Amino acid sequence: MRDKNKQGKDAGDLPDKDPVVKHYTPVSQSRRDFLQGTGATVVATAAVTALGIPRASAQQAAAGNAPRTAISLTVNGTRHSVEVEDRWTLVELLRDELDLTGTKIGCNRSECGACTVLMDGEPVYSCSQLAVWAYGKSVQTVEGLARNGQLSPVQQAFVENNGAQCGFARQAN
Repeated sequence: MRDKNKQGKDAGDLPDKDPVVKHYTPVSQSRRDFLQGTGATVVATAAVTALGIPRASAQQAAAGNAPRTAISLTVNGTRHSVEVEDRWTLVELLRDELDLTGTKIGCNRSECGACTVLMDGEPVYSCSQLAVWAYGKSVQTVEGLARNGQLSPVQQAFVENNGAQCGFARQAN
């Protein structure tokens, strides 16, 4: 930090603080102070890259303290009790935790429909639904359309027409 004696008249107005901790205020922080303070972040980022630690692993370590909630829901007729991070979307729960990969992540903005599932009988974009919102709900994915090991007409149409990206799962009554 710059010498208080060399700063403008406002520097003397700063309250005395713990000398070990650097306290910055708009008056006391110069561009040099800012750059010196951010240097550790730049070095840490470069070290992660140089050491070959995957960015996802570094983010997972940081996310280890994310709030979690235990939920129960029914997916394709099977009851599941899972602990989810509060920030997870329903599509992440289905694909990453329950291994139901028929639900696709397309645009991740609720525009394309590839993540559509039925929640309590209504179509929803699972990329814009938090997993915790599915607590107590019934969810049907495209995998849930099969009966007795036989593909439903909708699933068969996906296969015949190469509709791999679309995850819309609505049964005709």
